[in-house]
Amino acid sequence: MWGAQERVRCRGRLSDGLGFGDSSKASLIVHSFHELVRVAMALGADPATINGLAGAGNLIATSFSKLSRNRMAGGAIGRGALASELQTG
Repeated sequence: MWGAQERVRCRGRLSDGLGFGDSSKASLIVHSFHELVRVAMALGADPATINGLAGAGNLIATSFSKLSRNRMAGGAIGRGALASELQTG
């Protein structure tokens, strides 16, 4: 559940393509994290999982790693690409 949600919800990756600075990116990521926590808790998730590597750690790594396909896709969408134009693999 967390993996699917963070791929859709993390706005931090879009900020790269839009040319936002690090402070704006951090703000967007924190906002996304809070939204994900609310959804996960409503579905009965364990807080230790949310705050650990599988939750917050995954969101941070995906948002900042230059090797993340999701980060690259978010940046491309932020620069105006259509999601349907992007390939995975």
